[in-house]
Amino acid sequence: MVGSVWRVARARNLNILPLVVNLACPTPSMGWRSAEWPSFLDRANGAFDCVLMLAVLHHLLVTERVPLDEILDLAAGITTHFAIIEFIEPSDSMFKRLTRGREHLHAGLNPTVFEASCRRHFEIVRSERLPSSERTVPNRQGIGWQV
Repeated sequence: MVGSVWRVARARNLNILPLVVNLACPTPSMGWRSAEWPSFLDRANGAFDCVLMLAVLHHLLVTERVPLDEILDLAAGITTHFAIIEFIEPSDSMFKRLTRGREHLHAGLNPTVFEASCRRHFEIVRSERLPSSERTVPNRQGIGWQV
């Protein structure tokens, strides 16, 4: 998907920089005394007009065990205008596959909790439920969110 976005952006001369980054373990600062190359998060802080986190949130929550507020704080820190963050409910088949017997850790997670957490970092612009899906997306000027 990232390659497709890059090809379209390049062909249309769009100011879009698709990146693949392990947000749970981003590139650290490097070089002599860690001063030659800043870390990804240092370089990304306030650097993007819009951040898309599609099919990311549940992996950070479940696989990496990063708290929801920390993920939203990161998204708020690297964007200047918008964040579109897909929310996937614990009842989703992929979410269930990732939890593998640890469902109780996310039992209280639902769209209401997600939206309340988003409001701590963003203004919710809009929320939409996608037909025949249990997935939700917020977008930033705050966060507008879709399911």
